[in-house]
Amino acid sequence: MNIEKFNIYETKNYNLFKLLDSNREPNQRILNKLENSIKEIGIQIPIIVNTENEIVDGQHRFWTLQKLGYVVPYIISKAWKKDKHTIDINNTSSSWTALDYANYQMKKGNLDVKKALKQANEWNNITKNELKPTNGLELLMSGRTSGSLKTKLKTAAYTVDVNTGKKIFDLLNVMNEYPSRSSLFAQKFVRATKIFFHDNKKINLFAIRKMCRENYLSAYNNEHHTAEYLMDIYNKANKSLKREKTLF
Repeated sequence: MNIEKFNIYETKNYNLFKLLDSNREPNQRILNKLENSIKEIGIQIPIIVNTENEIVDGQHRFWTLQKLGYVVPYIISKAWKKDKHTIDINNTSSSWTALDYANYQMKKGNLDVKKALKQANEWNNITKNELKPTNGLELLMSGRTSGSLKTKLKTAAYTVDVNTGKKIFDLLNVMNEYPSRSSLFAQKFVRATKIFFHDNKKINLFAIRKMCRENYLSAYNNEHHTAEYLMDIYNKANKSLKREKTLF
């Protein structure tokens, strides 16, 4: 196999470079870490661009160098052919998150993901950042469980169910009115509540409020165990309400 020699170029002409739809959204944590590192030891890895000067790998390094006013070292890759290659290359150094894939699919015109991201970001604002956008995407994904969220976003197989998602979000808000031992908008509890909701044909809000008054809700390590726990205390509250009704 013939491997062409790579040449490393340098420039301070930041306008030379372009971003792709497949580039990730800026991550402030990564930017802060890179800025401190580059200030201390300089840039250690050049960015990679294709023959059109579109950044294939290293957009965070580029943004940081641009902010600092430093020279940008770069390599031109002649092998790059399509967006998928950009994702593959980025994954070798820092794996894409579910949110990275969601933003990518939205930019590519995926309407289900676009609708879900809009709603998830609204919920994030409403809950003052307690319900993270990724957890909102889990609530909105069609189906009983959401363990395959990242895979479905990666393969463009994500489908949204806004009506059911809103009902589960409303249920979480009701439960969140009461003291608890866990964050009810954290991933484990969100997943468990989704399973709990799908396993009940009809939710009795009186029973929900009763179980929350009588128990400090908490999450187990496994969302299925948490869902079983919710089902158990909910059924007890429901039965108790029925017994109370028969007394009068």
